[in-house]
Amino acid sequence: MNARYMLTGAVAAAVALFVWQSVSHMALPLHDTTMTMITNDTAYVEAVRAAAPTNGIYFAPRGVLTIVNFAPDLSDQTQAIGTRLGMQFAVNLGVGLLLALAMLRLAAGSVLSRAGTLALLALAGALLTRASDGVWFGFTTRFVMVNTLDLVVGWFLAGVVLALLHDRMAVPGMRSDGVKGGELPSRDPLQPARR
Repeated sequence: MNARYMLTGAVAAAVALFVWQSVSHMALPLHDTTMTMITNDTAYVEAVRAAAPTNGIYFAPRGVLTIVNFAPDLSDQTQAIGTRLGMQFAVNLGVGLLLALAMLRLAAGSVLSRAGTLALLALAGALLTRASDGVWFGFTTRFVMVNTLDLVVGWFLAGVVLALLHDRMAVPGMRSDGVKGGELPSRDPLQPARR
């Protein structure tokens, strides 16, 4: 079950993440409120290119953080959306594989409790990275919150998909709570032990 589950789970989680990312970026106004479009981009691009001649991340002690990703011909980067979406799905596939591995280690418990565990891990990771970006680079509180929420919801949804898939693909003769097939558990594994 492990190899088949890992492959199927990685793909299923990647699809769940990709669908959520699409909804959160295109259908919901979450990310629109975290960045402001530059109005006179020609003058701005020329000034940035003069100060930051190659692609990379630049900062100045006076509170400037600039991420530069110019195309050689300065073409509109939003036109390469197909390539970027393919690259994002590949990233999601790698994350899906890691989440499927984590789900194998969380095999006991309800679907929602296992998905909730992945969401808590996402919250911890997002706070460590995004809140640190706020501390060190001045990212706005709204940016930190929206991107943290985005990650937590995505991992929760991927966790639901993975938990359901795990339960569906369980090896015959073995339940996800460790009780051998045909045996009745001595107690409900989701309830606390009676004393």
